[in-house]
Amino acid sequence: MSKKKKGKIVQLNSNQLSPEKYIQTQARSLPILECLINEDWESAGIANVLVARQHKTGNITYALYLVDMYCLGVKDVNYNFNVDPDHYADLKYAGPGWLTIDYVLAHNIIYGGIEYAEDYDFKPHKDFTIARFILEEDDEAVELMELEFGLDGKPCYVQGPYDDPVKVKNIMATLERTAGKDNFTMVEEDDEDLDDDWDGDWEDEDFDEELEAEMEEYEREEEKRSFKIILGGLKKINNAYDELVRSPEAKEILENSTIGSNYKLTKDVLKTQYNTFENDKQDAEIYNYADLIFTEHKYEQAITSLKEGIKRYPGKAVLRNLLRSAYVFNDQPEKANDTITETYKLFPDYLLAKLNYANMLFEIGESEKIIDVYDGKLDLDDIYPGSKKFNRTEVSSYYVSMCRYFIEAGDLDAADLYMNAIIKKKVYDEHSQTMVKYVMTHILQVKLKKIEEYRLKSQQELF
Repeated sequence: MSKKKKGKIVQLNSNQLSPEKYIQTQARSLPILECLINEDWESAGIANVLVARQHKTGNITYALYLVDMYCLGVKDVNYNFNVDPDHYADLKYAGPGWLTIDYVLAHNIIYGGIEYAEDYDFKPHKDFTIARFILEEDDEAVELMELEFGLDGKPCYVQGPYDDPVKVKNIMATLERTAGKDNFTMVEEDDEDLDDDWDGDWEDEDFDEELEAEMEEYEREEEKRSFKIILGGLKKINNAYDELVRSPEAKEILENSTIGSNYKLTKDVLKTQYNTFENDKQDAEIYNYADLIFTEHKYEQAITSLKEGIKRYPGKAVLRNLLRSAYVFNDQPEKANDTITETYKLFPDYLLAKLNYANMLFEIGESEKIIDVYDGKLDLDDIYPGSKKFNRTEVSSYYVSMCRYFIEAGDLDAADLYMNAIIKKKVYDEHSQTMVKYVMTHILQVKLKKIEEYRLKSQQELF
């Protein structure tokens, strides 16, 4: 892969896009592998709809949509990019009893649920902004089916086992406002089945917390298993690459690398002039902005409030980061990118501003500029002399960014400086784990290609 010329804008190909960007721009070009749904969807009023598309490699990109057909529409979404068939098989095995359905029915259940919910002012889950691109476009090309939503002609809110009192109150208030007090029904959570099987002395709240903790632990173990598979593959490919392709000089540089060795990592958010406020009242205001985005999903309200907050606190770059998130979740990518660019220009020394701007450059095809974002430096302690501690998630994002930069520049030896740091520092379990998986898979694929090229050349030389 040749280096790009300075200043030239080059469109990234599909292998170089972030998973989210790939899904948004390329997923619909992949053939649909299958569509599945839980067997009892018609009687339960809850549909788990799985839509999977297959890459030429055999890997799979999929989304799982939890559709409340009685009231709330798409309550939850999980999507994954370019997973191997074994991972996908495990997902299906862990799910409910599945029925195979055609795509038209899957599409109508999902979009019909969204349309019904929007009639009562309920929006789909925030991740639908990405996962909708795994579906076909919602237009006249997809046959419209007559499906029943609601229960007995009215919206019916079925309280979920983890719906806290505040959430219940908000949903009820919304239904009273949009449907009318007597024009909807509610079914409260029924704990009798749990009580019959439970012989302990915990309160229901304690039981829910224990169950939630077990679910979180299961998810963590699944992530560990996923990364274990990827790391195992990397180790095998690295051994072959070192033996056949890598030069002795490059091996020595990698062995003596100091990337990440001169600072410590912490899970704490480090206080800086960009995110520190004067008193508890101002701190609470920031938490309110975050709640509007990440908990309540009130993106328009968050955008308006954040613009006012930026006027009051123009030097607090964290507000602009939240505004960028609000634009992303509100499906306004152009405004999100404008905010990222403005934040970087106003606060070029702010690490989060650098990270966001670098990621944006990848997406718009200007990755050759990324090394300048990091001031031409090769590690965080060079960019910020004297700093001995960095946030783990930010470090993970930085290593991924530099690794992607050097992969695209065709310098796999330099890319491995950062891949080795990701593995050594074990920062592949951070919030940016989707991007870490992507860059691990990407460097593995590029090395495989280099190994095959070496073997082909060696065979040709024999003849």
